Amino acid sequence: MRNFLVSIFFISLFFSCQSEYKIEPSFNSYIDVNVPPDSITLKIISPYKKSIDSVMNEILCFNKLDMHKGNPESLLGNFVADLCIQKTSSYDHIDFCLLNSGGLRSSLQAGNIKLGDIYKLMPFDNKMVIVKVFKEDILDIFKYIQKKGGNPISKLRIEIKNEEVINHNLNFKKDTFYVLTSDYLASGGDDMSFFIDKEVNNLNLMLRDLIIEHCNDKDSITSSLDNRIFIHE
Repeated sequence: MRNFLVSIFFISLFFSCQSEYKIEPSFNSYIDVNVPPDSITLKIISPYKKSIDSVMNEILCFNKLDMHKGNPESLLGNFVADLCIQKTSSYDHIDFCLLNSGGLRSSLQAGNIKLGDIYKLMPFDNKMVIVKVFKEDILDIFKYIQKKGGNPISKLRIEIKNEEVINHNLNFKKDTFYVLTSDYLASGGDDMSFFIDKEVNNLNLMLRDLIIEHCNDKDSITSSLDNRIFIHE
């Protein structure tokens, strides 16, 4: 039932307001195309609106501060990556968590956090997986993080100087490492080619559900910056 209401929720967001499209020709001008709301679709959705509102307006917890994404680290990225590690703590062989900022689709504002806020933050049905990688892949991951200027990570600390990772907290005496990430990234999404054709353990846990569960378990949530990715000026 919740999944059905969620689908209606996103459809209603799409049709409940007037849409505006800008077609940009090559000569750098644009044409405004205004599309009026679809009255037939709105009529179909209308009976479900009350149920949608009651589900999406459910308060999960209180957020102590505004969380936004950004580089090299961010309050939002740290919050999501850290809770992923916490919620999968039974897999004690995980070396670190690596996510992407692009997958976080909105901010979490200070104040009451509602279920709908989490669906806006993470609208995708991405599942968490553990990818087995090798030492040379870790070097590629370091290069990737350096090139991106940062990524949401947890249990990993790196120091970058002159576009090189000069320090980290991983044990390079071993040859294999286990990275917690999403199935989208594990398949090479967002140019994470170092994960392609690797051994993957699908945990069948949706990232969105982990965030919801974490918020449900807490009266209040917060985050902090801790220089887990430190870039020398």
